[in-house]
Parts: sequence; structure tokens; C-alpha cells
Amino acid sequence: MAKVNGNYINPKHGQPLANLWLTQMHALGLKLDRLADSTGLVKSLLA
Repeated sequence: MAKVNGNYINPKHGQPLANLWLTQMHALGLKLDRLADSTGLVKSLLA
């Protein structure tokens, strides 16, 4: 679970951990299409 704007969010179950890493890379300005077995970004973490 992640905390966003003071609220905890729980992305849908079954998402690969690589999705979180990919999302973190996007937040840092690294715009990769994929990372390991990622299936996409965790959009609820992006502002």
C-alpha cells in the first residue's frame, strides 16, 4: 500500500512489483516503456 496525498491506496491485486519501479522511474524523469516484467504504470501514484 502506498500513501498519496495523505491517503493510503491499494492498487489492484496481482500487479508486478516492476510496475512500481517503472512508476518511480517515470516520477524521476526516466521515461522507459517497460522494466523487467512490468505491465504498465501505477497511475494512482502519479500526480
